[in-house]
Amino acid sequence: MDDRPAPELACEGVQVRLSELSLHHPRQFSGCWLALRLWDQLDLDGFWAEKLRPSRKGTPWLNVLKGLVCQRWLAPGSEWRLHRQWFGVRVETA
Repeated sequence: MDDRPAPELACEGVQVRLSELSLHHPRQFSGCWLALRLWDQLDLDGFWAEKLRPSRKGTPWLNVLKGLVCQRWLAPGSEWRLHRQWFGVRVETA
């Protein structure tokens, strides 16, 4: 089964033995991709789109919510991690 030829395609192809494939040192992007795939499968755009209208200045609140939710899914223990990493804001807790 490992040595079967690749099917004819209109473009060039590469054969890969999946049984020998492994993943080392994945980047965090894979977590973001997975979180957005989950968001899409749950159809959260459809749920939130009608509830979150853009502000008068055009802020896309749905995209803001997506970013915040995905960050919480990826790092649930750190409420302010997004602000520290993306915006360089230092958050002090009491």
